[in-house]
Amino acid sequence: MKTPLKDPFNFKCTKTIKELIPKGSSVESFLLFSAKIESSLSTHGCSITSHTNRPTVHNFWSCANSDAPRVAEQAQYFSKMLLPHPVFPNDKLFHLLQEKWDSYADPYVQAALFFLLNQTSEKGLISSGKFKLEGFNAVTLLNMQRFSAENFNIILDAQQNVVETFGKTKKNTDYLLFPVGTHQLSLLETTSHNGSEVASINHNTLQEYLMSEKKKWVAVYKFVPRLLDIYKDFNMIVVDKYGRKTYNKKTGEDFVVSNF
Repeated sequence: MKTPLKDPFNFKCTKTIKELIPKGSSVESFLLFSAKIESSLSTHGCSITSHTNRPTVHNFWSCANSDAPRVAEQAQYFSKMLLPHPVFPNDKLFHLLQEKWDSYADPYVQAALFFLLNQTSEKGLISSGKFKLEGFNAVTLLNMQRFSAENFNIILDAQQNVVETFGKTKKNTDYLLFPVGTHQLSLLETTSHNGSEVASINHNTLQEYLMSEKKKWVAVYKFVPRLLDIYKDFNMIVVDKYGRKTYNKKTGEDFVVSNF
């Protein structure tokens, strides 16, 4: 399995995660978005169950699992709207799609726009980001067409508070995975750019949950030095932009923490 999506966090730590989680393990992940780490573990022989409480994210992955070529075909059709035009600026149409993409009732249209906007948004988010047409090309389209997943199941959790979903794990799960991304100092991660694809996280509550969870877990953040103090009682690894472990705070890119 190779994810067809651009990862907004551009995680560099997939090799490190595979060193922590053995081949053939059963893994439940939360905060599903790009599935970059999950897809890496899938190729590692792990069985993945991914949770999200965002219906639009669940819809994309359900459509991709069911009929990836259909998602690619419709994305290619809509991409024509974003080609340079002598009258209508393509960046304005791009921003219009960012505002309206999740209003389409057809699940495959919504999934196609999810994919198209992910590829053409500079950061890989769907409802925000600068327009970058070159992100959608023959290679990324082919990746979508050929997407196939084994041992990758998606669960849509009903809870609005994403932390409330963490306790709903299977008894026989070996590892829990939390690709958190950016750590916020405020209690609630809120920005004016958050769209229906973005889960809000109460970071203090998340940390409290992780510190009390008995199952083996791995959490991944973008590195900031304060995380070294927050998780000082746990096993910590800092990874640089080349995916190598480092002790240099200045070159830290990802922060991987586990309770084992």
